Amino acid sequence: MEFYRALFEKLSRENRSSPFLNCVSHRENYRRLDLKSLDSVEPFTARDILTAITEHRSFQVKIPLRLTEPADERLSELVSEDSRQLDQLLRNLYLQNEEIRMEKGRDALYLAFPILQHRHPTQPELHFTAPLLFWKVNLTPSPHYDHWLIERKEDDPIRLNFVLRNWLIENQLQIPPEPTEEELDEGMFGMESIEKYLNHLSEIFNLSENWKERLWNTRTLGPDALPQPINEKTTPKGFYLHTSAVLGIFQAYREAIIQDLSTYREQNILPDLKQDPQPHLS
Repeated sequence: MEFYRALFEKLSRENRSSPFLNCVSHRENYRRLDLKSLDSVEPFTARDILTAITEHRSFQVKIPLRLTEPADERLSELVSEDSRQLDQLLRNLYLQNEEIRMEKGRDALYLAFPILQHRHPTQPELHFTAPLLFWKVNLTPSPHYDHWLIERKEDDPIRLNFVLRNWLIENQLQIPPEPTEEELDEGMFGMESIEKYLNHLSEIFNLSENWKERLWNTRTLGPDALPQPINEKTTPKGFYLHTSAVLGIFQAYREAIIQDLSTYREQNILPDLKQDPQPHLS
């Protein structure tokens, strides 16, 4: 296991424009969607998805594109416009993931939660807005295109943000204790486990205490909206935890090799790199 973890970390080095370090870039909004925006048609849709992620290893949740309750004409018009925009965003994500699946034989659509944001007081190159945990999901349009389905398979593991981990190491920042490989491979990481992980994070980065209240509020209110991109004038300095979630395409630069290693690990195969160094890392 240590062999694979070391390789994952080495392969997960990317620059600061990577979505793993900057998930709120205005230039790439079509590749990622604020989960909170799903509430624009049917309230608490984002909450239901986030609850499913943290309570079930597999699930299927409906994303409505129409109001389930009758509404007055003015509200219906507003919701109809929101519905068209939401449908287009979901369709874009679906088509991008399908293209990656056809070309490279893997999925790249993930739900990421929560978000750690850092504004360095003097060095803008050290800013980041990074998701912490990733759950692989699928999007499927309904036969009549009046709703979408988001689902997760039972055997899909949870991924840490190894890109962020490497970035912290390279910039000589302390690494918090992380979930074990066994916890992530089981595919079940509940709210109590998330809180435990964030407690370690809070001790190192001195997060404001109200993050715990906001974390548990997601059970009733759903996730917060995604933070704005870092602004030198308005974004507070230091580290801040956002109980926000993002749905989108997250693909590491060396994703193909990472996925191959995941397969080796699942099959309990240890490549002999001394005898055959080329095929596994080329």
